[in-house]
Amino acid sequence: MKTEFESLENNIKLFKVYTLFSGKLFIATTQVLFLTLKGFTFTQIMLISSITEILGLILEIPSGFFADKYGNKLCLLVGIFFSVFGNIFAIVGTGNILIFGFSISSAIGGAMLSGADQAFLYNTILKLNREDEFKDIWRDISSKKMYFTAMVTVFSGFLFKINVFLPFISTTICYIIAAIAVIGFKDVRGNVKDNKKLKEYVKIVYEFFHRNIPAQILLVLDACFVFLFLNQNVLLQEYVSNITFPIEFIGIVFLIFNLISAFSLKHGKAVEKIMKQYTMVFFTLLTVICLMLAGVAANIYGLFFLAICRVCIAIINPIVDTEINRGINRNDVRATILSFYNAGASIPDAFLAPVLGSFIDTLGIFSAYKIFGLSGLVAVGICFYSLIYGNCSGRRENKAQNGRQARL
Repeated sequence: MKTEFESLENNIKLFKVYTLFSGKLFIATTQVLFLTLKGFTFTQIMLISSITEILGLILEIPSGFFADKYGNKLCLLVGIFFSVFGNIFAIVGTGNILIFGFSISSAIGGAMLSGADQAFLYNTILKLNREDEFKDIWRDISSKKMYFTAMVTVFSGFLFKINVFLPFISTTICYIIAAIAVIGFKDVRGNVKDNKKLKEYVKIVYEFFHRNIPAQILLVLDACFVFLFLNQNVLLQEYVSNITFPIEFIGIVFLIFNLISAFSLKHGKAVEKIMKQYTMVFFTLLTVICLMLAGVAANIYGLFFLAICRVCIAIINPIVDTEINRGINRNDVRATILSFYNAGASIPDAFLAPVLGSFIDTLGIFSAYKIFGLSGLVAVGICFYSLIYGNCSGRRENKAQNGRQARL
């Protein structure tokens, strides 16, 4: 019989397995190609993405509520089930059946997994009194995930060449392995008796974000990154197609990009030690500049700038994830707050994806990257100005208050 400590340590090991085998994996690099063969235009493909995102937004808060009320473990299993169901719809569906079946199932699956997985890991680490190690553990897990994804996706183009359904079948098998890992979890909350209703969870979330300037800034920054980078696997396929790159070797491009991300994640701690509080500012600005340069290059050399973007995101993401988790002081609603946070960050992508698809169909992928970089530069500048101004205002207010107290 395992002790509680051993069970919690085992959670971290099993979570690594879950992380490795969950996600789109083989599908991520071939989904656009697959849907194109099914007869969809790029605008329609982005519409499918938008439907999935909007449904995900609607389901985010209820999914976090479900995780906090009934346990992260059950929530993750339900999410994996619907993700597998979505893959089945993609394989057997056509036309509207494919669009709505795949979109709805993927949205439910994504919403159930969003927030619940990170909340489960963070609560496990809290139970082990290792909160200060979360960023390093998250970096380690994310790095291993990227190395594994790199090895997996290198075969995706070749599998697609053999049979267009093989990437979906292979990804489904990976999800089943992830489900087996989740079954072995010791839920850190279990079936806690909780009489709070959904509206009470929503109220708690509102109170958390209301006047919480750092959380609001992180949310806006994450929204920019989600829009610019959640679509990167999709847009990279379009970029590669427009520079006359052999499609069967697209998996190799993703292999290199994933290896770069994994290496950057692993060594992100060393970079942060050198650059300290300037880490996020520097790499955020470098990201949007490289996006513009990729659009200007409009050839194979543009892949170099897109690779630098992967380095930047790999370094920034663990910092953002750690900061938002540190700001949550209630473990009983962690999944709900994280789900709301993820929903807020996904709003621009959910509503602008069809516009993006139409824009690319009309003006081309290279123009899209130029606009991405320019708009991202403006958005990031506003965010950092607000954060610095907010901190300065706070310091002035504190100084004035201390002066008044001294006079009294």
